Amino acid sequence: MFLNKKKLYLNLLLPVLSGILAGLSYLYISHWFAWVMLVGLFYAVLSESKAVFLKGFITGIVTGSIIFSWMIASSKMYTGTTSYIGHPVWIASSIYFGLVIGIAVKLFSILQIKDKHSSAWWLNALIASSVWIIIDWIRIYIMAGLPWLSYPLAFTQSRWVLPMQITSFTGLWGLSFLIVFVNVLIAKILIDKKYKRFWLPISLYIFLLFVGVLNLKFHFEGRKKSITIALICENTEAKTRWLPETADSLASIYLDLNRRAEKFDPNLIIWSESAIPWNLAMDDDLIPKCLSITWPSQASHIMGIFTPFEEDSTKKYNSAYHIEPDGAITGRYDKVQLLSFLEHAFAGAKIPFFRASAITNIIPGRKHNLLKTKYGNAGVLICNEIFAQKPYRTTLKLRPHFLTIISNDAWFEGSMIPDHHFFFIRLKVVESGKNAIVNSNRGISGIIHSNGVIQIAEKGTKPTVISGLVVSSRSQSFYASTGDWFIVLAVFFLTIIIVLNKMFKQTL
Repeated sequence: MFLNKKKLYLNLLLPVLSGILAGLSYLYISHWFAWVMLVGLFYAVLSESKAVFLKGFITGIVTGSIIFSWMIASSKMYTGTTSYIGHPVWIASSIYFGLVIGIAVKLFSILQIKDKHSSAWWLNALIASSVWIIIDWIRIYIMAGLPWLSYPLAFTQSRWVLPMQITSFTGLWGLSFLIVFVNVLIAKILIDKKYKRFWLPISLYIFLLFVGVLNLKFHFEGRKKSITIALICENTEAKTRWLPETADSLASIYLDLNRRAEKFDPNLIIWSESAIPWNLAMDDDLIPKCLSITWPSQASHIMGIFTPFEEDSTKKYNSAYHIEPDGAITGRYDKVQLLSFLEHAFAGAKIPFFRASAITNIIPGRKHNLLKTKYGNAGVLICNEIFAQKPYRTTLKLRPHFLTIISNDAWFEGSMIPDHHFFFIRLKVVESGKNAIVNSNRGISGIIHSNGVIQIAEKGTKPTVISGLVVSSRSQSFYASTGDWFIVLAVFFLTIIIVLNKMFKQTL
């Protein structure tokens, strides 16, 4: 298979090149790389129909090996043992990505139009794009508990506000579709050496930016009001966060942070995920002390804290509470979508070697609900739930006034994951048309407007308070109102292609 130079070029070198470009594009959220990263792969696939799955597998495994390289160091931090457990996880994740891309290009090769009709050059690009986003939708839905495997193509555009604007209409699937479409078009143009056809991918890219400019210029949020927010960012290390002996020092940090937050005269104070690393108890004096500090501003709090499970005291919910200035608890949300292998078993398996400071006896919440504040209803998503379609879509259906994402990224310190987490949230904010408050321990915390403009964002390792304004509004994007219509359209299109292919073969 790899005996001559042409086969080596088509079967190995071009897929590897695509894998490297894709890996770098994902890892560093590189906008520009994304628009050419799959050209090598599709050039190889369209040039020769042999070993198609292998070509995709090579691209995927190279891509995965770059994206998931953080797993080796992070597993060592998480388990408190050697990094050896990270190597098999890294390899398995890379193989998974290889299988996904291999299957995608194989399905495309089966469905592609192989005659020399003049329109086939762009029809095949439509087919490839449709196949890709459908597979992405399926795998992200199935792997909801494994957010580090999500990575849709649209994520690569999340550093620049203009390209992502289209997601407010199509969802992120429309943006992913365009990326694949342009890559396939360029590959086909290079194969046919018909360079005048570059007008189409160039026009599409210009159109994408034009839509972005229009959406930013005419962005409308309807009836709205601004809320003064204070984010309490404790920024504690993963290895000490949940240790019993650190409880007093952590309590001291929170008292000081509440004093600093009060200076901003906030309406609402947001804590991070499991900020208080013990179960909520009526005799706990930390919360009353914090409320007494912030009493002058009459600020209410959304606080991350564990809730004991009624039927088994050894288990707990990962919760967010809304607490009024007088201490009244007026709402509670329990995390529904847990992390697979970590917070709960996946296919019967769970990573066994946890640090003493890790909390792993979590059970899923029973329902999705909003936290009702006097400033509007907060749609709370805890950690990985922003990546998972079900809790995210269900929250949008409840029509929150704003989103609140609380998380703990301390386990991934020193990697690109905290950046990935924040910029993925940014992409979902534009997609949903909802303003968002983000508080991530040892990650990036801040406030993102519904059009993707970042009002404030800070990443630190020391306790700090971040203040800003967030808009409370019931308005939302077209996508939030209609759902994954673009995926339905892609399925409908492929169904027509399959039917026409079958009819054509029967007439031969």
